[in-house]
Amino acid sequence: MISHEHKFIFVHVPKSGGTSVENELALSGPRHNTALQYREHFPEIWERYLSFAFVRNPWDRVLSYYTFRRQVRQLEAEASLTFKEWLLRTAENVRAGNHAALNAELAPVYGVGTLVENDPEGWRVKFDNALHMLSDERGNVIVDFVGRFERLQQDFDVVCEKIGVERSVLPVLNKTEHGPYWSYYDEDCRRLVAELFRDDIEYFDYRYGE
Repeated sequence: MISHEHKFIFVHVPKSGGTSVENELALSGPRHNTALQYREHFPEIWERYLSFAFVRNPWDRVLSYYTFRRQVRQLEAEASLTFKEWLLRTAENVRAGNHAALNAELAPVYGVGTLVENDPEGWRVKFDNALHMLSDERGNVIVDFVGRFERLQQDFDVVCEKIGVERSVLPVLNKTEHGPYWSYYDEDCRRLVAELFRDDIEYFDYRYGE
């Protein structure tokens, strides 16, 4: 999302506190586009504006994604599935490269950003490593600042300083009700997320149980 007033681009990684950031900075427009898509569509702006994003522990993020779809979106497909059943089904489609099924299930729920229409892999901005949303074709992170959900307010304060706006307390939006994420995982699910989100775990040095 782009602010011409404060000259920044916010790359919104789903389920990483982005809605709260959008609300506090009064942002609107296409969301959940990748850094590379912004750079390709707005090359001059990309070079001049500050870019930033927030990431989240993948085990926590995946559970939040599931509970959000059940509790907030109230999807019948999720209501009939346990967390493990949903995760296994989604992982099977990811491994099989079943983009049609993944797009049908994942992409329309939030609405994929409009920078790329009819993207055959639009699901990737919903259920994929955050690192992939923030990198170029060679795998290099191209955003200027990456904050963390685990210290959201602290890192949001850093963003405010960088873009020249007054610090403020972030609201808590789109929150789902669940206990500690590790209480929902068995060993199979823990390993599955570790496999699917290996790049995030390694690059951002996340650990299960943190």
